[in-house]
Amino acid sequence: MAPDNITSPVQAGAAACADDTAPAGTLAALALLLEDLRTDADALRELLADAEPTALHAVAGDALALMSWRLAFGQGIVTDAADTTSAAARQFIGAAVLHHVGGAA
Repeated sequence: MAPDNITSPVQAGAAACADDTAPAGTLAALALLLEDLRTDADALRELLADAEPTALHAVAGDALALMSWRLAFGQGIVTDAADTTSAAARQFIGAAVLHHVGGAA
């Protein structure tokens, strides 16, 4: 959807914050949201770990672990604590994201 087709008074994506600034409290709220999502992913992974093991459980558990790590990385970006030069970041985070936050792509 193009930004000019949005009915909300707030523009979406990069158009809303072209200079990488955000309204007060927005980044803190985003960090809290990412933390909640990571907690949910970890809880679901623990539920799968307690179930009778199958190959599907193992794959889903690995996917949830990766999602949890990426959410933690996103929290780090919001709080300026993300290691954008780590091998894991280069492997699991898109090059465009790393470039935008100042990491090695």
